[in-house]
Amino acid sequence: TCVVELRPDGTGAVVITDSGEAICARRVILAPGPWLSGLASSLLGLEIPTEVSAETVSYFAPRAGCELDHSYRSMPVFISYMNSGLGNYGFYGLPSIEVPGVKVSAHFAGPMVDPGRRPKSAGGFGAGADEEKSAAGRIAEVVAANKRFIATKFPNLEAAPFLSYHCLYTSTADHDYIIGPAPGFPAVTLAGGGSGHAFKMGPAIGELSACLALGEEPPIAVGEKFCVERLLSAQGLGPRCAARK
Repeated sequence: TCVVELRPDGTGAVVITDSGEAICARRVILAPGPWLSGLASSLLGLEIPTEVSAETVSYFAPRAGCELDHSYRSMPVFISYMNSGLGNYGFYGLPSIEVPGVKVSAHFAGPMVDPGRRPKSAGGFGAGADEEKSAAGRIAEVVAANKRFIATKFPNLEAAPFLSYHCLYTSTADHDYIIGPAPGFPAVTLAGGGSGHAFKMGPAIGELSACLALGEEPPIAVGEKFCVERLLSAQGLGPRCAARK
């Protein structure tokens, strides 16, 4: 089911689906992930710039005979500012939790993608030949950077990952979230722009969004930090675009 229209209705809103169903609500939270910019434009008339990138995480197993514990019981989450060769954002990683290996990724380094035409090489259903080639090349560079990082920092891990997969970042110009009322639509709360660091904050983002939508006191005071308005006049996006041109 797709939402094709969202319009104010008194003190609430009406959501219209592609099947013609009309859903009336007192409050609506719009949290469309990588489709945030497109839906904010088509449903609300708001031009909110975001970048959608396909990022690659790699898992590295301990070498045979290694007795060091690389699990969450002995190893912390980590961030490194080692130069990835792909931008200024370094690497992040997690110890072994459910997957039997250390998770590593060059942060905010993957190819820019259209979420509706995501290349197969980036975990999607396919795009044009040029897009596929470009994405595949960039992803190979990210995996190579992940391997260099492991070789430099973790000598007790295998040199090559046993698993790599992809996820999407939806990044704002300042890499902060979008959580707040939609201008001109008092019954609609926007939530998104996770910028690569929203998953771990999911419960807090959900609670904050719900409080704002219901007019309740939020658990933390955020002021204007995550407001939509700060981005409506933004020209361009993050510094990575300028650096990569």
